[in-house]
Amino acid sequence: MPTGGVFTAILGLLGLLHLDDARDQHDGKEDEEEEEEEGGHPVFTREQVEGREGGVWVTLGGGVYDVTRLARSHPGGAAAIESAAGRDLAGPWAAFPVHRGDDRTREMLEGCRIGSLKKEDVLRDGEDGQEGDPFSGEPDRTDSPLVVVAERPFCGETPSELLAEEFLTPRGLFFVRNHLPAPPDLREEEYRLRVKAGRETRLYLTLEELRRRFPKWTVTAALQCAGNRRSEMMVKEEEEAAAAAAEGDRTPTGPRFGCGAVGCARWSGARLGDVLRAAGVTQAVAGTGGGWHVRFCGADSVDGGVGVGDSATTSYACSIPLSRAVDERAEVLLAYEMNGEPLCRHEVCTH
Repeated sequence: MPTGGVFTAILGLLGLLHLDDARDQHDGKEDEEEEEEEGGHPVFTREQVEGREGGVWVTLGGGVYDVTRLARSHPGGAAAIESAAGRDLAGPWAAFPVHRGDDRTREMLEGCRIGSLKKEDVLRDGEDGQEGDPFSGEPDRTDSPLVVVAERPFCGETPSELLAEEFLTPRGLFFVRNHLPAPPDLREEEYRLRVKAGRETRLYLTLEELRRRFPKWTVTAALQCAGNRRSEMMVKEEEEAAAAAAEGDRTPTGPRFGCGAVGCARWSGARLGDVLRAAGVTQAVAGTGGGWHVRFCGADSVDGGVGVGDSATTSYACSIPLSRAVDERAEVLLAYEMNGEPLCRHEVCTH
């Protein structure tokens, strides 16, 4: 069996995405209803921030920030920035705690500051503007043999001494790389796969229908996190880091994986091309150009919902070119089994 060339979309929701231009930047005009200045900054009420039309305004602590221009370059995509419009970042950052301790993130945010928040509207310590802890539904990992790399969101790697013990990595030892809180613990009969082209839903399948309607294919493939061995890249002497920063480079950020964010498994499921063809998406469509991609939106999401990939939620998502997705030689699977067993919740949010 081949050991590469497979993209495993594990129990995610899926849609087609045409690459659009980034939203226009905020025009820089001052709000007509701003109050007196405080410390050199105009003062805004939370109502003004929440009701702002045009651009993306957010708050953090006592500051008001116009982060519209960050949408174009945000690693999590423009939608993640836009979904925070009018809100205090303490809420979204509860689900993305990597932002809290990152000095560069705070530096970029301060560069977008346009004012101060009225004192009575500043959230008190411990408040984040949302209900509940987004990580309260995490699965119990007490007995997990994985080396814990990050707690929130959970990231764990295979112990290095166990990596080469078996050709196929056992499911309990396969690395976990989460970007958001774990998805809800869906029962099999509750799962739905939605295939959209633009705003139009072309297919809406249960897991049983996915298994019954499409031939089952099996591919043995190794998966590796792009951040594997990141801990080694982050080991720099202070003077080296300073020299790199002076040249516009920066130390890599993210979970500090060792060498264990890699694994090999036998994946089984429906070919993505077969599913897309059933939805009316063919090789001819892929050949029309225009930057068409297939976007995979995971069931792990914040702001409620079950990862539907719309503007109401923020889901982990990634994409591949449509031409590759419908290529019969590419072995792209929508996998529902790993090493001959149905995927469970732990693997749902793994890769």
